[in-house]
Amino acid sequence: ARPLQPLARDAATAAAPAARGSRGSAAPRPALEDACLAELVEDLGGSTRLEILAGPDIAPFVAEKGSITVDGVSLTVNDIEDEANGDVRFALNIIPHTGEVTTLGDLSEGDAVNLEIDVLARYLKRMQSLAG
Repeated sequence: ARPLQPLARDAATAAAPAARGSRGSAAPRPALEDACLAELVEDLGGSTRLEILAGPDIAPFVAEKGSITVDGVSLTVNDIEDEANGDVRFALNIIPHTGEVTTLGDLSEGDAVNLEIDVLARYLKRMQSLAG
């Protein structure tokens, strides 16, 4: 596996992406937790490795082997790397079936994606803030 490299950010990362392809809604989706850049890294025996760069508001909620929802699809985080500026870069594997029946199969490098953090992570963050 190649090392994770920083992605350039621009105004496109601040807006929610429009629906892609023929799968899913034709209407634009609202930004949920964060809009991020997607990078399609490599084909792994039919699966696609997807790397996502998320901002510091999302970083505390992303954990290796934890769950995160990307464009409405719940996935398992395979790898994670914290960036010096507080961002987090994490990797997911998209199996062929998931790519075929969701909009994830229509992603191209540099596309913005919507993220939703796991509800358990939200509860833990809330309990931590009240305990302190």
